[in-house]
Amino acid sequence: MIDTTPLLPEGTLVCERYRVVRCLKTGAMGGIYQVLDVQTDRFRALKTLLPDAASDEDLQRRFEQEAVVAGRVRSEHVVAVTDSGAMSPSGARFLVMELLEGVDLGVLLRERGRLEPDEVVEILEQAARGLERIHREGIVHRDLKPENIFVCARDDGERLVKIIDFGIAKNIASLATLKTTRALGTPLYMAPEQLTGDATIDARADLHALGLVAYALLVGKPYWLPEAEVAPSAYAFCNAVIDGPKEAATTRARRDGVELPAAFDAWFARAVAARPEDRFESAEEQIAGLVLALGDHPAPLPQAGSLAEPRPRSSRPVAAVAVALGVVALGLVAMEPKPFVAARMRLPDSFPLVAPPAPSSPATSAHPLVEPSSAPPRAPSRTSTRRVAPPPEPALPSAEPSSAPPRRDPLDDL
Repeated sequence: MIDTTPLLPEGTLVCERYRVVRCLKTGAMGGIYQVLDVQTDRFRALKTLLPDAASDEDLQRRFEQEAVVAGRVRSEHVVAVTDSGAMSPSGARFLVMELLEGVDLGVLLRERGRLEPDEVVEILEQAARGLERIHREGIVHRDLKPENIFVCARDDGERLVKIIDFGIAKNIASLATLKTTRALGTPLYMAPEQLTGDATIDARADLHALGLVAYALLVGKPYWLPEAEVAPSAYAFCNAVIDGPKEAATTRARRDGVELPAAFDAWFARAVAARPEDRFESAEEQIAGLVLALGDHPAPLPQAGSLAEPRPRSSRPVAAVAVALGVVALGLVAMEPKPFVAARMRLPDSFPLVAPPAPSSPATSAHPLVEPSSAPPRAPSRTSTRRVAPPPEPALPSAEPSSAPPRRDPLDDL
């Protein structure tokens, strides 16, 4: 069992600069603290590995890499890392980030069920800008999900979206030199090439996740949740999703009481295509297509619809590494969102939604990066079938504690 006892007591002075105010969150791998930078008199978030996790060389490398990766990206839509180092005498690594005030999309989904289309577009447009800057630096995030998209506010009250948690991000050039790699990410949002342990993972894995995030925000639950609820094991879940969606997005959404425009099916099919080459070319292109595809707003339905015809599955094997499913992104935070002003992208006159065919709850919970706020709640805005014989199941990573219990992730039992 991993020791999750807070590593830094209140009042501890880290490197003679950062005084610990309180522990914001501890998880399976580390803790995040609110600290005061005594040199600048500003509050920051300090992240460090727990003692047990710090002894894992792979986790240590990933943690050190997070500081480098996040520090390289200059964007208002990516959380800023301001410092990193090692504590003495333990040698434990730490990194210092801006202290965010707001809420992540995972919390918003639990509080509200689903978001309005105008909100989804405005939030994902900003997230897409952040992804563009990340990809321009040759970096793949690899764990894009609602919990890693954070919503805060500018001084004028407009909504500001930031991508957080680069704990498993990878440099594309480094990946190209590897023969194999671990399946890191969150299974409900992972691309097929991540499940197979493909070493050629590139920015299109993040675009795949962005498509699944869009569906989750519009409908209120992940597209792959039904498969996760019935899968007897993590390996069975991987087998079920490895070849991509077999049911139209609008059909699945209708069973959950949400009517999506018919054009959403073509957009979603391209966004989450099993083959990376069939997906969109960039995050901004993908979200511009979403604006066109949504058209009419989704509305609740009185009854569910029918099932779609399944597509044939390929015979591509699932790597045994697919059972390594649980890199934990630290923390969930909640606070009511601030007002926002939508700033839509400029759209082309026409837009190809489908790629060419292939050749043959509590109101507030603790978040690691956030100082909770007491802002009052606001009303929502309008505006060849095969199975792969599984290897012996390794122990899955333990799930971190959460203060928001309303929905249990079925993969926690796998």
